[in-house]
Amino acid sequence: MVAALVVGHDGLLVDGAHEATVDPDTLAAHVPPLLLSATSLGAASRLGAAGRGAGVPPTPRLMVCELPAGVLVLSPLGSDASLLVLLRPDGDLPRLVQDLRRHRERLSTLT
Repeated sequence: MVAALVVGHDGLLVDGAHEATVDPDTLAAHVPPLLLSATSLGAASRLGAAGRGAGVPPTPRLMVCELPAGVLVLSPLGSDASLLVLLRPDGDLPRLVQDLRRHRERLSTLT
């Protein structure tokens, strides 16, 4: 793992651990616009509308972005923060995704 960061929905770093090569504040600043774009995309796709009130956009539950040198995983933690994890290409992505899904409710209470 390269980094695991808890980011406030204002784009400020709340806490985390990371390698020295990572600029956590810059990464944190990119989280809110990414969540906004993913929410808009989810609304346009109509994949998140089930069980929600009319006009309420779907909040992303988990986003994965594969890049040449690793994988970014972003998971909102309730309404106040998100978890951003950077994995190396050889990181165990399936296990991370499974753990985030399994512990979603518990993780959302940490913020």
